[in-house]
Amino acid sequence: MPKKKALRGLSGIKVFELLENTETNYKVGEAIPIPYAQSLTRDVQTSNDPIYADDEIYDDEEIFDGEDFELQIPEADLELMSVFEGGEYDNETKEYSWGPDDSGKDYAMTFKAKRKDGLYRMFRYYRCKFKKVKQDLQTQDNGTQVSVLTISGTFYKRALLSDPKVRVYKDMEQSTDLTWLDSVPTVPVVQDPEITDLTISVVDNLTTATTTGTKVADLSTTGGTSPYVYTLEAQGDSESFEIEGSTVKAKENLTVAKNMSITVKVTDAKGKTMQKSANIEIVEE
Repeated sequence: MPKKKALRGLSGIKVFELLENTETNYKVGEAIPIPYAQSLTRDVQTSNDPIYADDEIYDDEEIFDGEDFELQIPEADLELMSVFEGGEYDNETKEYSWGPDDSGKDYAMTFKAKRKDGLYRMFRYYRCKFKKVKQDLQTQDNGTQVSVLTISGTFYKRALLSDPKVRVYKDMEQSTDLTWLDSVPTVPVVQDPEITDLTISVVDNLTTATTTGTKVADLSTTGGTSPYVYTLEAQGDSESFEIEGSTVKAKENLTVAKNMSITVKVTDAKGKTMQKSANIEIVEE
């Protein structure tokens, strides 16, 4: 029997401030959760732009004007109100102020709807504009009703010429799929920088009087993404040395004059690596 995918839920709404929305670039900020969603209705808006020829309609093109939405939530803290209305929230005074000249920002939005089979359908909208907040207040009675906020707005297509979409849906197949809701991809994709160099700066004039804990080399990395982690590879004379932070130190007393070698591996914050070897010369005192 096929899985039943009728939708009967709404949860996990997040918005992401649009940082870039141009014909070539698209980028959003960090996720801002909108808790306690009760309903979200959507309605595609279109208009017609007829082209006339020979005293009749030659072509009647339907134009997408946006997808209007109405979101209902039972509460919103003052900081979240600045997202909905475009006003200003002051973290020090804890005051929220709004005026008719305040202009709201554009956001991307993600959310999920529970299916009848217990899994979720996930939604991602690329450009969302909040336009109006309505809340009817009334005196308290013996009932359980609260003054629901109704936030109206419109979803638009993004400006990106290579992918001017309004939205994309995805059906969940396993729990790890829900991470899809936590981000909206940047276009073009920003590649993590490669590590271009690993420098091992060996201390000069190391002698047979070198004792345990003495610094024998400094490590530095060019490129990649900090922070960096340095490790000694199990080759050469690695057993005689250890690394603390970005410093190579003697792990034992170095009492024999000889040319020693180590191989260092650096791993950056994105998992990119590079290895390099160096000679450490120990001379008679």
